[in-house]
Amino acid sequence: RIIWSCSWSPDDSLIATGSRDETVKIWSMNTETQSCSLIHTIKLSPVTAVAWAPVTLPRYVLAVGLENGEIEIWCCGKEDVLAWNRHLIIEQHDAHVQTVKRVAFRFKSSLLQLASCSIDHSIRLFTIQLP
Repeated sequence: RIIWSCSWSPDDSLIATGSRDETVKIWSMNTETQSCSLIHTIKLSPVTAVAWAPVTLPRYVLAVGLENGEIEIWCCGKEDVLAWNRHLIIEQHDAHVQTVKRVAFRFKSSLLQLASCSIDHSIRLFTIQLP
């Protein structure tokens, strides 16, 4: 499997990887042994970019960029890192018409914003509303 992207969670306890095999894998970090354990797999289409929201919330928020140009936002509570839910799909007509290369969050003036770029030579900016 080709891993195209990886990202640490803001609290450094989880790592997300995105790969050609159409999965996002969530890994738990053991700081004592400096090793990772696979704890959850999300099946999508080929994943080309992943990024965690940088804010301290009662939940984890993960952006996932796809080869088809779409972007998905996934969430789970910090108390149950096995219960991931798709929060939002940003489809091609709003996202990109070709492969998403990078996604990046920022928290600015109480807004969670997402930037993305693609091989279609475009960047997109989104404000993400969380439940």
